[in-house]
Amino acid sequence: IHCAAISNVMTAFQQPDLARAVNVEATRALALASSDCESFVFCSTDMVFDGEKPAVEFQAYRQSEPQVGSFYEETDCTCPLSTYGRTKVEGEEEINNIAANHKGKARYLIVRCPLMFGAVYLPDGGETTGTFVSQLQQLSSATEPCKGFTDEFRTPMSFRNCGRQIVLLCSSVRPTDIPCEILHLGGVRRVSRFELLEVMKSVLVNILLGNDVELEMERPDVLAKPSFHGCIVKALGRQDLLAVPPHSTPTIAREDSTLSSELSPMSPRGILCCLGDRICEKEITPTERNSVPGSELRPADLSMNTSQVAKRFSERNIPVPNFSLDKDVERAILRW
Repeated sequence: IHCAAISNVMTAFQQPDLARAVNVEATRALALASSDCESFVFCSTDMVFDGEKPAVEFQAYRQSEPQVGSFYEETDCTCPLSTYGRTKVEGEEEINNIAANHKGKARYLIVRCPLMFGAVYLPDGGETTGTFVSQLQQLSSATEPCKGFTDEFRTPMSFRNCGRQIVLLCSSVRPTDIPCEILHLGGVRRVSRFELLEVMKSVLVNILLGNDVELEMERPDVLAKPSFHGCIVKALGRQDLLAVPPHSTPTIAREDSTLSSELSPMSPRGILCCLGDRICEKEITPTERNSVPGSELRPADLSMNTSQVAKRFSERNIPVPNFSLDKDVERAILRW
């Protein structure tokens, strides 16, 4: 499974040679070296498209309500707008050429992944925060603005959810008349980047206020530990709340009087509730996708039609978790 890439759009734009070396040349080398493997899976991207496909109606797997958007299919022609997208298309072409001419036993699969969220952990124990963590910290910041595109639409899913589906797809790769298959992955809901931030904000507030979240149901002992509360506050970049002297702490009002003892201003729960209240009041600034100076054009609608993947799993009776966007975001935040 080849998922290494220069995936930051701005980095690829500013360092095109590096992007091509990793996204194209390394892909070719790995595909050639894998000709005797059972299968070779290349993780591509929804950004191989330009986002201008006319809107269609699509009903996601196990979803009752149809949605309207581009919902790109595997047979749609690629037309990337960015350096990153172009290098991924070139990588796909390398895979297709190798698959058409190889004499080994490998079966080749290209999986086009959507916008993904979650923290990424490195083999050496380090962490690369990406936009997901930085946006959570912006939502928590008292001074830093948080902005979201209102005119760019995707079908996002968490890294973990996407990774699980890729692993399941590996077991479903089969000999066909097609040298290389292409499949689209995506979440169940089409949203703008602005709407995704609104979901992140709502979920984060629920976690901080101790509402009904997965971790509280599974591990109530974890939420009860002061060290856990401190980790949350520090991860969100609000260590200042831990250092506020008792006489200057804000008053926290709650309708439920039974929580009064837990919500004393300097208690762990009290600090989290204070932060949750502040995030509730934080405004997300709506912006346009092409308003960032010095950057490449961004596609308008990259929603993905995932019916082929759903069909593949259904044919093999493979159970696939069907998280709502809110639940997928919640699990990603809690794991981080």
